[in-house]
Amino acid sequence: MRRQRIAITRSARGVHTGEVVAYAVETSGKVEYRLVGHTANLAARLEALAPAGSVATSDYTRQLCEGYFDLRGLGPMRVKGLSAPIEVYEVIGLGPLRSHFPLAARRGLTRFVGRERELEQMCVRSISWRVDRGISSP
Repeated sequence: MRRQRIAITRSARGVHTGEVVAYAVETSGKVEYRLVGHTANLAARLEALAPAGSVATSDYTRQLCEGYFDLRGLGPMRVKGLSAPIEVYEVIGLGPLRSHFPLAARRGLTRFVGRERELEQMCVRSISWRVDRGISSP
């Protein structure tokens, strides 16, 4: 019996965040969507720069997903169509964050500005709740 070799490809992906223009193209009865613009072009260029089997992202996208993913800097790289090199990052795994609140807290939460009446209502209801349950105030 003859063994056949199967080639396993490890595809790469590129991710950049921004606006795109999408349009539909019908070929052979199938509708496909195509994306055009700087964002789509940069994502395609990042895909070409990504190591096999991984995801490469731009610095802009890195800033947006900070904490949700662990990233490793690949350094500045020249990209066709751009005059200056861009910082490229490889996604190496999930980060510790699972919601936006811990990231917002780490960056510094804003004060409860212009909501004095609502804050007072919350305090009154908190005290009322404690009194109803026989819990002493802190």
